[in-house]
Amino acid sequence: MKKMRTDDPDTWNRTDKHLKSLQIQKSQGLPIEQINQALIDNEGNIHDTSLQLRMTYAALVYRIEKSKGLQETIFAFHQQLIDLAQKNLKVELLQGSWRATHFVLKTLGRSRGFIEREDQNAPPTAQPDTLDLSSLSISELKTISELLAKTVDQPIDITPTPDD
Repeated sequence: MKKMRTDDPDTWNRTDKHLKSLQIQKSQGLPIEQINQALIDNEGNIHDTSLQLRMTYAALVYRIEKSKGLQETIFAFHQQLIDLAQKNLKVELLQGSWRATHFVLKTLGRSRGFIEREDQNAPPTAQPDTLDLSSLSISELKTISELLAKTVDQPIDITPTPDD
């Protein structure tokens, strides 16, 4: 009998691939009803379900992706979690939690115009030291010059230099 070399990485990779393929084959033999019941027992938790069924997480996810019924089971548990979170949020709101209020206005309040805006009184963010104005036309440069002249005491000379 040929002895397996345990120091060869290719041997380990082949063995690992073989074990994974056996696991996927085994998981494909499980009836959907058994997987569905395990998902219900574990409240939609895929990790715990894969442990219970003695299958890899990836194999279970593969089966879920292929089965509309399994997807619906997980969706139902997700909806229950959302309902529970919504109840907890309501309790926090009734207790006057500013974080809960902020969250609701930031998410659900958008349809009523509650959106985060930048503070108008905040200091301006850093601007680049130089601007490339080479792509602007002379008339655009004159317009910019006129606008800047209104805000600056000294007029700005936009006459092209010989280097331009």
